[in-house]
Amino acid sequence: MAIASVIQKNNQIVAYDENNRMLFQKLVPGTELMGYTSSTVTVKRAHEIIVWDERGNTKSQRFA
Repeated sequence: MAIASVIQKNNQIVAYDENNRMLFQKLVPGTELMGYTSSTVTVKRAHEIIVWDERGNTKSQRFA
């Protein structure tokens, strides 16, 4: 299951697959969607960069 699209709605990030099924959603106040690939979603929160995999698990987290 690959990430096909990601939408930011206010403080919510929602990732969908190629069949438009929701893969995961995250409610994280103060986040900004930076981008995504078929296997990761990258967001910025304050001075932090967070990368999630296609299941919404945190792959990396670092200060920017």
